[in-house]
Amino acid sequence: MNFLEEWIHSAIKQSLGESAASGNFPTGNRKIMREDIERYHLQKLSELVKYIAARSPFYRRLFAKADVNPGDIKSFEDFSKIPFTEPRNIIGKPHLFCCLPQSQIFRGFSAEGTLDSIRVFYTKDELDRIVASIAAALGTLGLRKGDVLQIMFSPEAEWGCDYLVSRAAEICGARAVVTGHGLLEEQVDKMVEHGTTMLIGSNPYIYAITGLAEGRGLDRLGIRSVILSRGCSYFPFDESIREEVERVWGGKAYDHYGTIETGLAVAIECPAQDGLHINEADFFIEVVDPETGEALEPGEEGELVFTTLNRRCMPLLRYRSGDISRLIKGRCGCGAEMLRMEGVKRKILRIGEE
Repeated sequence: MNFLEEWIHSAIKQSLGESAASGNFPTGNRKIMREDIERYHLQKLSELVKYIAARSPFYRRLFAKADVNPGDIKSFEDFSKIPFTEPRNIIGKPHLFCCLPQSQIFRGFSAEGTLDSIRVFYTKDELDRIVASIAAALGTLGLRKGDVLQIMFSPEAEWGCDYLVSRAAEICGARAVVTGHGLLEEQVDKMVEHGTTMLIGSNPYIYAITGLAEGRGLDRLGIRSVILSRGCSYFPFDESIREEVERVWGGKAYDHYGTIETGLAVAIECPAQDGLHINEADFFIEVVDPETGEALEPGEEGELVFTTLNRRCMPLLRYRSGDISRLIKGRCGCGAEMLRMEGVKRKILRIGEE
């Protein structure tokens, strides 16, 4: 069962149920269809543009310069005429993007940008929603009551990535053990001590300790799943890496994608390992030609462009990620029909742009 798709559909239904126009959308037990999701996206985009125009100094100036009337966004074509937001626009100027007073900001995260760090702010409600989406993703990968998730992210301040994933594991009924970036021997000791069944950590760290673990018989530890997270910096994940991780640890290896700017949890593979399922309740994703900015069709490889649909603290419109991928439509091997993306192939760094 794909719990992530169920969570996405439930979130979409709940959102539309609160709308005065909800009569045009599925109610009760009727299945969410692709056309429903597209209508949901268009409604969210139209509302978001108006919200941002009234509250964000950056977007207010951007709209004025580009002659964008927020009330005119009535189609995806209208939306595509809004200029892109670049990482360089945020560096050193996050206050220009904030749409809420400082008193409502709960947590800030920093990501490496092109020239300096990018700072992004969230409310507690927004972080709670991220936790819920992570829980749905972990449930899809089989995390259940009695399982132990070993979290190998670097320790952060309160409400950091390690804490968010820990809370998500608890929602699944599992126990979380945060071990950070320790030595391989320390990690293995914790796996044995706690009976770890699932691992999650940054792609480069897990791949590094996998190389050190080769030939040590760790495939007998009972690890069922290994999640390799990729995001702000590019690290490869291909079938040869998957095969190595699965051989050494004895469980299935999954690609995960999420950046600080977009909200940490964007897309993840399911047990079918046939592309990363996108959280379409919270993100509208475009793929564009990285040189011209022209929109590309599903299946065509280009740059991922994100719009955050439900953030009210620091939403982003048409944010250029610099990550190269492609969108995948159609039914996944797990049976889910939500939009998927191919694992990121490379990252474009636009250094020195003004």
